[in-house]
Amino acid sequence: VKEFYTKHSSFFKRLQEVVLLGIVWNAFCNAFSKGLGLDLGNAITLFTILPLLHIGSLMTFFTFFKSKLLNVSPGEAVAAALCSSHKT
Repeated sequence: VKEFYTKHSSFFKRLQEVVLLGIVWNAFCNAFSKGLGLDLGNAITLFTILPLLHIGSLMTFFTFFKSKLLNVSPGEAVAAALCSSHKT
């Protein structure tokens, strides 16, 4: 089985990508065809609070990593702040 997989690994990689693309396509089509279920007031609140939370967490992590206690360079503090406040 391992030899077969190794021999045809490019096919399985492409198959995995196509299946993932199909799942994402299905999720977006269902979401937009049935509506998001969000009225205008809630959407405005959501689009206001989310960026504020994101910027706040970025600033908090940057302040934490910039502290003298950790003894890191400014470049490392920026990298750590960005990596800790962003999701993959």
